[in-house]
Amino acid sequence: MSEVMLENTLPEKIQRYSIGIYLFRITQGMAILGGFIFIALIMMSCYSLIDRKLGSGGVIGDIEIMQMGCAVAASLFLPFCTIMSEHLKVDFFTAKLPLSIRNKLDALADFCLFAVSLLLVWRIGLQVQDLKEYEEVSALLSFPMWIPNALIIPSFIMMALCAFYHFILHLNTKD
Repeated sequence: MSEVMLENTLPEKIQRYSIGIYLFRITQGMAILGGFIFIALIMMSCYSLIDRKLGSGGVIGDIEIMQMGCAVAASLFLPFCTIMSEHLKVDFFTAKLPLSIRNKLDALADFCLFAVSLLLVWRIGLQVQDLKEYEEVSALLSFPMWIPNALIIPSFIMMALCAFYHFILHLNTKD
């Protein structure tokens, strides 16, 4: 990516520090990977639907594949939304507050997102251990259920890092 394109796509507060640019590039790659997974799932679903209509039965376990794939793909977008500050915000009540108070409230929200992301990493990690220990598999494909759950963990780790980055930015913003 050229520097001109990078400057046009990145908010100024991310460009300010090299760690922000690194987080942006990593999360952008994750989001692109998520997009490719969704495209592959759509193609598989279309093939299965057409194959079923032609009487050949379609792809066995296509719903299972769709469920697992969508969970992994959707999780890959979360860090990019976080680094770009594009999560849903309800700032109707805070819009008229002074910038210094809004920055503190944004810092609090970012810290809460950071904490919840780490909580999810911990809980999903425990779930992965249980699923692996009890050898839980999907109904039709007998695919180990711990694998898609484990693939979600890096997304939540990156989301936590991006939320912490914004937390630090909001705390250090001069009024």
